[in-house]
Amino acid sequence: MEKDREKDHVKKALGEEQPGIKEPETKEPGEREFGTKEPKNREPEKRESRIKESLEREPEKRKLEKREAGTKEPKNREAEIKEPQKREPVKRDSEKREPGKRILKENEPGEDESETIRMTRPEGPNPEPAEMSRERKGRKSRKKGICIGVLAFVTVAAVVVYIGIGVFYQTHFFPGTIVNNVDVSGLDVSRAAELLDAVIQGYSLEVTGREPGTARSGAVLGTVTSDAVKLAYTDSEGELAQLVKDQKWLLWIGPCLSKKQNLVTMERGSAVFDSQLLRDTVNGWAACQPENMVPAKDAYIDEFSRESLVYEIVPETEGTQLDVEQLLSLLSESLRNVETTLDLEEAGLYAEPAVRRDDVSLTAPVETANRWLGTRIDYDWNGNEVVLDAETICDWVTIENGEASLDEDAVSAFVKSCARKYDTYGKKKSFVTTQGATLKLTSASYGWRTDTETESRELLELIRQGNSGSREPVYSHKGMIKVTDSVNDVGDTYVEANLTAQHLYLYKDGEVVLETDFVSGKISNGNGTPEGIFGITYKTTDAVLRGQNYETPVKYWMPFYGNYGMHDANWRRDFGGDIYINNGSHGCINLPPSMAEQIYQYVYTGFPVVCYYYEQPVVPDGAEELPDPEIAAQAGNPVDVQPAPEQ
Repeated sequence: MEKDREKDHVKKALGEEQPGIKEPETKEPGEREFGTKEPKNREPEKRESRIKESLEREPEKRKLEKREAGTKEPKNREAEIKEPQKREPVKRDSEKREPGKRILKENEPGEDESETIRMTRPEGPNPEPAEMSRERKGRKSRKKGICIGVLAFVTVAAVVVYIGIGVFYQTHFFPGTIVNNVDVSGLDVSRAAELLDAVIQGYSLEVTGREPGTARSGAVLGTVTSDAVKLAYTDSEGELAQLVKDQKWLLWIGPCLSKKQNLVTMERGSAVFDSQLLRDTVNGWAACQPENMVPAKDAYIDEFSRESLVYEIVPETEGTQLDVEQLLSLLSESLRNVETTLDLEEAGLYAEPAVRRDDVSLTAPVETANRWLGTRIDYDWNGNEVVLDAETICDWVTIENGEASLDEDAVSAFVKSCARKYDTYGKKKSFVTTQGATLKLTSASYGWRTDTETESRELLELIRQGNSGSREPVYSHKGMIKVTDSVNDVGDTYVEANLTAQHLYLYKDGEVVLETDFVSGKISNGNGTPEGIFGITYKTTDAVLRGQNYETPVKYWMPFYGNYGMHDANWRRDFGGDIYINNGSHGCINLPPSMAEQIYQYVYTGFPVVCYYYEQPVVPDGAEELPDPEIAAQAGNPVDVQPAPEQ
């Protein structure tokens, strides 16, 4: 099998022509050429016949090889195929090898050793004779020449057509050409002139602007007709001919492909009119009369209105004043361009206000001021209703030089004024005693007292934010109940100390829950307990009372006026009566320890303490007068001991 394959490959190989082998004289199309070397004992015809027979069997052998390859391993098949490719055909120095031919080796196995075979096989499955190849090349050359000729003809024709169209536009207008609002696309000069002259007959120019008196925009102020001013064209054809001449005719393709219009105005005075007639026409319009011309005015901020309680912006005034000379100039230009409308506002003929109502220099301060004026505070000022709104705030708000300002001093003065009117702290109050007597007592450290500084600061912030709502002022001291002019702010829960009777009552919700005797300040040396309405400052246990020459610990300490207070006195065995005159305290109310403990459980900071004398005690000669509670409170000086919690 391997020998057969080798033979086949040798037969397939193309070699160079052997010397001495005679070429066949005649060839048929598709017939293979063979060159042989005539052997010694065989005739050339037999060799040629054998070679042809071998070539005829070659396709069958190839099919057989493919079928065999399907049954063999890929590696063996690859080796079989590659093996003949490694063999090189035998070359002879004396022979010249032609392209496309392979040489059979001499002395191949199975062949006659004395013969050498040379086969000529053109590449491809269907070899062609040389004459057919040359004929095909000739046909291709002829086709190429025809194509070049056609292309040259088309190019020349296109150039001729392009130039021809350009020559047309030497006397006609380009597409999209608009002359004085007349479409003359593709027209020659004479036809375009006819259209222009036809348009000007019956022509009118409508002028719009601001109506006199109302300044309403878009009002028709007047109309200029061609007859009124004798409007006409002169030398239209000459002007149009110049426009056509100015066209770049070789560039005609651009305007033809573009959709953009070419607006052209004849600016050589082709449209003429009587200027005096135009002036007479304009002077007859109502808008051009001096009495109807109103100059423009800027917007501004009006004075505060007590009716609307807000600041308002007065709108700008749109002026109707016209510059007649400038108007005539605009009209002349419009007539030359044969325009049909002229809007004087769009043309900017009116003087515009420099400041309009939406200018930030007006809106910003007005918005700020009106926000402040929108504040409304409904005060509950110690039981009294106080309304703060725009009617009061308007006096505190001003707008100057484009800025809104709020008078802080005026706000503080308002708070202080209300405090003076409605505060009860330090003022005399009427008090009905347990015995039914009505006394007028001072209240040096009791009652409602406004913290004016804090309240002024908070009120300013509320106004700046434009807030509204109900509010109580900030108090530095409070009474038991809110009062009006006819009600006492002590209420029905308090301590009542009758300094004359040396007896104490503790009221809760109008009922006496506790009463006891006590010893108050020593009258004989001027240390008497002051009378008035007071409030518990604080309370504490296990305090030490210190003075100039004493230091006394107490279990329950309840100061109500500076260093005056109530406390237990376990060193005393007797209370009440007239002990206080010569053996009284340094000014405090001494209580039995058990009573002091109970009172301590009831009272709290601000709890009212009412002290009074039915009759002012007689101060012995040489003794100091009883301290005035109001003066002592204002001075802040101690009149008794200096109490301090146990450290």
